[in-house]
Amino acid sequence: MNKIDKSVSSEVKYISLDLDGTVTNSAYDKMLWNEEIPKLYSEAHKVTLEEAKKITYAAMYSALFIEKIGNFTDVVYWLKRHKLNSNDWEKLLKRMKKHFFVYPDAYKFIKNNYKKYKLILLTSTERRMLDIKLSNDHIVKYFYEIFSTPSDFNISMKNRDSFTKMLRKLDATADEIIHIGDDYHMDYLVPKSLGIKAYHIERLKRKNKYSIKSLSELSSIL
Repeated sequence: MNKIDKSVSSEVKYISLDLDGTVTNSAYDKMLWNEEIPKLYSEAHKVTLEEAKKITYAAMYSALFIEKIGNFTDVVYWLKRHKLNSNDWEKLLKRMKKHFFVYPDAYKFIKNNYKKYKLILLTSTERRMLDIKLSNDHIVKYFYEIFSTPSDFNISMKNRDSFTKMLRKLDATADEIIHIGDDYHMDYLVPKSLGIKAYHIERLKRKNKYSIKSLSELSSIL
């Protein structure tokens, strides 16, 4: 049986949610970075798709772990870096929209809790991409704040600083917020280290007995 923490303090005012893998599926990003960008590189620089993938993957690794680029998820940055047509960024991102959807349990969770708590979206998606992802989706109106770590905090991926800055922006304390996300380190261990109650969601296959598989599992304790 899943042993999630069922104690929620009455002091909790905010629920912070990760986007990809938590509220929505992750196919959009995977297709963009793993397929579309390499394909554009292959066509523009006349190399095989296999070679293009090696080059673009290596550049992403370097930007994230060595150069520590703050706008890591900014598609315009990558189009320019790879000497591709950066004017086509909006068309490219909109074309990928077909791969994006909100999980039914997430939509229900958001609708059921937005009046009781102030809902926050905390994501590592850059703002331009985020706006296109969420365009025409009805969930935006339910969120009190939407934070993009690269656009709002100049932080490529969620870390301790991003949670600290979020708390500062909200003028909130750690015990006033719950965070839920699908990355065990960034969405669970990091916020917990700051005193934030956190839940780790694993939708496909639960590996951790303390994780949840669906946001509906939290309905009974909120």
